[in-house]
Amino acid sequence: MICIETNRLIIRDVEESDFSILFPIYNKKENMQFISSGRYDWNKAELIEKYQKINKDYAK
Repeated sequence: MICIETNRLIIRDVEESDFSILFPIYNKKENMQFISSGRYDWNKAELIEKYQKINKDYAK
């Protein structure tokens, strides 16, 4: 679902096809050290569950 769209930006729900891009980002210590708890040892199932919850919460 697209939430906001301009000429240069689209903000939308995270889709399953995005996880192949997100997974390496979330598993790099340098990327995650200042984000949330700094956790960087995600597996794909955990990441999918996290974003399903985020999508659900934003849909409210």
